Amino acid sequence: MLEAGGQLVSTTGDKALLTAAEFEALEAYYRERGDRVELIEGEVVTLSPIGPRNAACTERTHALLLRRLAGERALVRCQLPVRLSDLSEPQPDVAIVRFRSDHYENAHPGPDDILCLIEMADTSLRHDRLSKARVYAAAGVPEYLVVNLQDSVLELHRNPGPRGYTSVRLLRRGDRLTLLAFPDLAIELAELLPA
Repeated sequence: MLEAGGQLVSTTGDKALLTAAEFEALEAYYRERGDRVELIEGEVVTLSPIGPRNAACTERTHALLLRRLAGERALVRCQLPVRLSDLSEPQPDVAIVRFRSDHYENAHPGPDDILCLIEMADTSLRHDRLSKARVYAAAGVPEYLVVNLQDSVLELHRNPGPRGYTSVRLLRRGDRLTLLAFPDLAIELAELLPA
């Protein structure tokens, strides 16, 4: 362990990396500074500011999924961490995870708990398409949705593998989305995409 820029980091080779446990231990430090950060492959990544369209789309999607997945079908979490590995603890805009009565009180949901992750992407589009998609796929997240706010489309990522998702489809207003974990749940894209 060494101290760098006011934070403790572990070193691996030439690159200083944080583990998820170290990152969680520094949570108060980041919160005190007002930083919105997540851990991706051992690196602390600053999250993009949340613009009005991003916030509205996140809230709309979260509320819609809460209504449609009511009861004990799943938990729908909004901008909360998931633990993908010892080096990655991202905070997706929306996460659909397996229902647990304790609401993951003792540990963040892990790869086996995650049914679908959703990112609202405007200024973060490149990062969400490349870095996050690769990390989510490597962890085996079965379904990843990127709500592309720049082009008003949904990018549907399925079939995860170690190098990324092998199936990526574009859905547009007028299309319907059916989630892998909930084939009975059909969502009109107009319900998710910005006007």
